[in-house]
Order: sequence, then C-alpha cells, then structure tokens
Amino acid sequence: MAYKLDYTEARHYALKSIRDFLTGEGGEWDWDDFTSIPLGFSELRDLQQFCAYLSITYPERGRYCSEEGMELLRGKLKDLENNTPTTRI
Repeated sequence: MAYKLDYTEARHYALKSIRDFLTGEGGEWDWDDFTSIPLGFSELRDLQQFCAYLSITYPERGRYCSEEGMELLRGKLKDLENNTPTTRI
C-alpha cells in the first residue's frame, strides 16, 4: 500500500523541493520526483504543473529556465511560505 501524505506533509515537501531546487541543494532526481509525483491536493498540483513546465514556458539554453521563470518560482515559494494561495499563470 502506498503512503499518502496529509496536506501539511505535502506542503512541507513542496517547500523543501522548491528551496532545494533554487539553491542547487537537491539530489539528482529530487526535482523530477517533485514535478512528476502527484501530491493529491489541487493547490499543490497546480504548483507542481507550473514547476514542471517552467523549462517550456520560460526556456533558456543551458539552464532549466530563464531568469524570469526563476523569479516567478521564487514568488511561488514566497506565496507557499506565507500560506497564500498561488495564482495560476
């Protein structure tokens, strides 16, 4: 049987995943895991989709995404830290 996270655990996982990605501290597959394994909550699902598509919507050669995309991701992290619902882009 698969372990299901409650909202608090899932939110904490999202916070850590995004922080680690922004600081370069995540493991080799951490970002891929975060963007591809459903957390089961619509707000977090929308955030995961946003993160997964950054490289497509804000492309930059040789990087995951452009600085504009990274700045938007920092804003999403701040919203999540403040427990503010994120808006869809």
